[in-house]
Amino acid sequence: MNLERDDIMLAYHIKNILNKHSGLSINSIEQFLKEEGVLCSKKEISIALSYLLVEVGCVCRDDYWGKAPIYQYIDDTSLHDSGYSKHYYSFSVDDDSLDKCFLLISDTHIGNPQLEDFHLLDRIYDYSIGKGATKCFHLGDLFAGGMSEEQLLSQIESFISFYPNPDEKEMTTYGLIGNHDESVHGFFNPLQGIKSKRFLDLRGLNAFIPSFYILPRPKWNAEFSNTSFHFSHRLYISWIRPMVRMLELEDFKEEQKWFSDQYDVLISGHLHHGLIYNTDIPLVPGKEQIFLGVPSTSQFNLGESVGYLVSLHYVEPGAVQEMKVSFLYSDFDHHIFENGEVVWNFKEKNKCYQKIL
Repeated sequence: MNLERDDIMLAYHIKNILNKHSGLSINSIEQFLKEEGVLCSKKEISIALSYLLVEVGCVCRDDYWGKAPIYQYIDDTSLHDSGYSKHYYSFSVDDDSLDKCFLLISDTHIGNPQLEDFHLLDRIYDYSIGKGATKCFHLGDLFAGGMSEEQLLSQIESFISFYPNPDEKEMTTYGLIGNHDESVHGFFNPLQGIKSKRFLDLRGLNAFIPSFYILPRPKWNAEFSNTSFHFSHRLYISWIRPMVRMLELEDFKEEQKWFSDQYDVLISGHLHHGLIYNTDIPLVPGKEQIFLGVPSTSQFNLGESVGYLVSLHYVEPGAVQEMKVSFLYSDFDHHIFENGEVVWNFKEKNKCYQKIL
């Protein structure tokens, strides 16, 4: 997509509005534009924001569990189009009293004909929305990556054309950058096509599918009231040994000493098989953490586990009591069903889970 002169003028009009106000949603931006006599669609506003966010790098975006994303102008102009603006991301759980349900998927490898399965993705989204999930966290390797420009562009076009695109009020998806996504992340230019060689990133996909937003890094943290979650693409290993890949439960037993950070829940993809493992947190008596290895949501796992449905239960405002992880399976006809679960209590001692799905 090439931005026309009028599109760029709209982008800088929005930039001036954001520069005057502390933080605005797309609806608020649309209202300010109307007051100034500028009529445009939300789609046009999204594309203009993508231009400011990704190419100009002068705005940042903050997402919240219970309300629309907020865009803000970066006051320090030295940070425009910098590492800060390229990697900035904030996700806040602003409601600490309501039960929450979200979907965990990973390693869809769009562009790999032996793995990609949009029919499976449609079915797992429909099933999870029907069960009350309002967020999906994709743990990376959205794309196959690593190919020619034409093949990379084909992967992006397939995503835009076929990836599930529910209404944002039904479900919003947040995707991490996996190792296979890195080449696409540096290649994708949502505004000028493949001719531009500037480093841009996959956040621009949001202009095409508003319910999907890429977190521009391979890991992030979230606080659900009294519990801490760490999301990553690769298996969670401390910075001391970042290249270690663990493939069996025995490896976890040997590597427990490297779990240095004290998150309550560790979640990652990369292995393609599902994995549940829990251990005591070193140096914190009585504290446990649970590791969830999210399976590949692709043809690779038809007949096996293809994702997890996670429910958080609050006993009172600010206190998550329990987490239930349901294992989602798909048969070869793409029928999604639940088969087994783990119930994790954040207040009591849990039984030992060491399981490959």
